[in-house]
Amino acid sequence: MHTEGSVGHLLCRIAILTTENKTLKQQLQTVLDKGHHDNELIEALLVCFFVFAHSHLDFRVVQLTLLPLIIFRFVEI
Repeated sequence: MHTEGSVGHLLCRIAILTTENKTLKQQLQTVLDKGHHDNELIEALLVCFFVFAHSHLDFRVVQLTLLPLIIFRFVEI
């Protein structure tokens, strides 16, 4: 049988676990969002590499034109 004190402890423990669960869900969402942005950056860099590899552009042209555009896009995220 639960005493009044043990019920209070159980309610306190439930509140702590609920708060921890909420925090962990927020942290998980943050990690997923960052992973999504990382995937977009990798995809953009691969497109840049593909354009460079399949063209006659000098790599300096790619560095001066495409890469700053890609980097600028992801700096604001």
